[in-house]
Amino acid sequence: MRSLAVLKQRGMQEAGLDAYVDNLTGARQLYESLGYQATGSIRCYRRQL
Repeated sequence: MRSLAVLKQRGMQEAGLDAYVDNLTGARQLYESLGYQATGSIRCYRRQL
């Protein structure tokens, strides 16, 4: 959180990050508990070659 305070002092107004929606480690809950809000989602498609 200290780094976010420093960035705010330097004029930054927002901070963002990316996380997998189906992350099983609880990352989403952690970020939301720190005040982050989900603003969208991206779906990735893969296939074996």
